[in-house]
Amino acid sequence: MRQLDQLYKRAASHMRSGLHPLWLLALALAVSGAMVVFWVTRSFGPGTEADSATYLAAARHLRMGHGFADIDGSPLTIFPPGFPAAVAVFEWLGVGSLAAARVLGVAAFGLLVAVVVIWTGRATSSLTLTAVIGVVTTLSVPLVGMASSALSEPLFALLVILGLVFLAAAVDSGRPRWVLAAAAVSGAAELTRYTGIVLVPTGIVVLVLAWPGGTATRLRRALAFGGVALAPLILWLVRNDVASGVLFGEYRGRSSLTLLASAKANFAALGNWFSPASLPATVRALLAVLLLALACAPVIVIAWGEQRGGRCGTATMALPAAVFVALYVPAMIAFQAATALDPPPRFLLPAFAPLAVAVGAVLALGAKPAPVRGRRTSKDALAVALAVALAVAACLPRLAGFIETSQRTGLVPTPGTPAYSTAAWRNSPLLDDLRSHPLVGHLWSDDPFVLSLRLGLVASLTPERTYYRSPEPTDNQELQDFVHDTEDSMPVFVIWTTRSSLPNYYTVEDLRRAACLVSLRHFPDGDIYQSCRSVVGPLVRKP
Repeated sequence: MRQLDQLYKRAASHMRSGLHPLWLLALALAVSGAMVVFWVTRSFGPGTEADSATYLAAARHLRMGHGFADIDGSPLTIFPPGFPAAVAVFEWLGVGSLAAARVLGVAAFGLLVAVVVIWTGRATSSLTLTAVIGVVTTLSVPLVGMASSALSEPLFALLVILGLVFLAAAVDSGRPRWVLAAAAVSGAAELTRYTGIVLVPTGIVVLVLAWPGGTATRLRRALAFGGVALAPLILWLVRNDVASGVLFGEYRGRSSLTLLASAKANFAALGNWFSPASLPATVRALLAVLLLALACAPVIVIAWGEQRGGRCGTATMALPAAVFVALYVPAMIAFQAATALDPPPRFLLPAFAPLAVAVGAVLALGAKPAPVRGRRTSKDALAVALAVALAVAACLPRLAGFIETSQRTGLVPTPGTPAYSTAAWRNSPLLDDLRSHPLVGHLWSDDPFVLSLRLGLVASLTPERTYYRSPEPTDNQELQDFVHDTEDSMPVFVIWTTRSSLPNYYTVEDLRRAACLVSLRHFPDGDIYQSCRSVVGPLVRKP
């Protein structure tokens, strides 16, 4: 009760000192952002793809008491457990998996916007800049698209911004409890996406540069932060090794991208956040490099000077954001050049909000707009209103086009990959037939993810010629396993879709040359084949 009373008195003091406009702005923009995501997902639900199917299948296995498992029931290692665990909590409460993912996206985005607004206001002491950064974050198509997808990014982006703001609170207050909070949230982020490990060096750099006290004290705090932040991930990796003998999932081959190509693709994707997509990729990449340099370098350099002067100013408060962006973007470039991962836009999105905070801090260092605290004049109010109007005018056309597309055709979380929250999949004759006439036997498919997501069916992935997004050929064992399976007398079916076939897979013609398959049923969006060995008499499907 005493702590609650102190909290109430502190909040009342903030209200009397004039801080309440910041909290009202945070609440208004958070609700607006949540409503935008809710509206985007109202027709077809959250955007889904292959990773979504894996996450939601893991949540289903967890709810049923099978632990963290992949679609086929094998131990889940390719993804950490954070997002499936969050979905499973909602499923235990009676909420469907897709509805749970939608709720998580709406809530995570609203909270992310609120944290960005409060952090920017505290760092810049500028109501104008805070309002502009908040509006841009709320109406940004990349973030809205991210929050509208049944993927781990919305939850991960929220945990990233929370971990960074706790680091800012730690260097501002000099209290160890904020270091512990930042480390705990960073550990949770790592258990949501493996790339959350970038928060560990981020926290160490921030604490070494800006923690008040001597060098020995700063090093102790940094090491303590790193130990606490890494502990959850280490335990999860031990579990992976014990359960399946691997740490991060199956081998996916070498990337087809060189380091230079990966850098260009990532920077071009980042540049697409704030520049027209019609610009050449090289131009967008150069603009992104310029923005990162102007947003991160001044904050880091000035924060170092503030620390040497024994004070915590705008740069120090924004230091965690600048350090994270400076480390995270190169890390994504290196990861994608080293292994065959997804296209760059998805992986970069968690850097959007920290980058916005860093940009706000840089602008605040060279300007003195309407203050968050203190007395405000009608001129200040006019400046805030004009800045907000310009930000809305800049963001709204692109967002309106995105919303219109989402309502008409559905969402595509990652361009270039199969998307399942679309009008085409909702009206799929192939899925309708499988729903009405279940197949009994071993199922193979070039897209087992949509079967799991939409029908709850378990199917093996048809053999691949090369590894995903890699020029490296597979060892042919997958094709041999497929042929051996079709030679068994047990019914074997191949469900082949026309929308999801990827170039690295063996084609259905390749499979029919390698094994004896007969056509069972043809549809406009796919075909069903049965192995010859399992055919006894006329082909009759179970009613």
